[in-house]
Amino acid sequence: LQTTQNGRFYAISARFKPFSNKGKTLVIQYTVKHEQKMDCGGGYIKVFPADIDQKNLNEKSQYYIMFGPDICGFDIKKVHVILHFKNQYHENKKLIRCKVDGFTHLYTLILRPDLSYDVKIDGQSIESGSIEYDWNLASLKKEKSLAESKDRKLTEDIKAQVRSGTIFDNFLITDDEEYADNFGKATWGETKGPEREMDAIQSKEEMKKAREEEEEELQSQESDGHKNYFHRFHKRNEL
Repeated sequence: LQTTQNGRFYAISARFKPFSNKGKTLVIQYTVKHEQKMDCGGGYIKVFPADIDQKNLNEKSQYYIMFGPDICGFDIKKVHVILHFKNQYHENKKLIRCKVDGFTHLYTLILRPDLSYDVKIDGQSIESGSIEYDWNLASLKKEKSLAESKDRKLTEDIKAQVRSGTIFDNFLITDDEEYADNFGKATWGETKGPEREMDAIQSKEEMKKAREEEEEELQSQESDGHKNYFHRFHKRNEL
């Protein structure tokens, strides 16, 4: 999936067979690439109830989980992890930094039945801990599991996006951490090297082109200067 225009909000949803992660690990994973420098925008995965009305889906539609990067100015460069519990939205109280370069990055959220969690970028853990503590959900153990209130799910990918060229790919929802890790290596892992090599080649070509254009401009200015001097010289001789 790739955005095509600047200054737009994009959204796409996909329905799949309802499932429950009660007593199981839940892994949400995907890749995102911002080809243009981001001033304000991002790209999130949202998990909705299975009875959601897709035709009338909007930013106010109730969801269970929201996960993904958000960039706005110099201050906000974070990974959102928002959980819905007892009719309220709870955001992780830790600041989880997202990537802000122009490369493709792999984002992974892991929620475990022992109420531990892990947030990974490019296969590396950048934040982990207790769901109870980091979301201030002290009563969560009494509910046995965060998952019990969301037995049926629909996933929706929302892009709050202000630049064209953002690419979303390699979506995965599973209960198997090892499978998610291997899937990430087989997709993002296989393309990250060639992507950076191509970027280096393009950067060199752009620098070369910029130097050539600068040299042409200097030569043009020097040529114009000689012409002007020659013209003024003849004017003085005529006088």
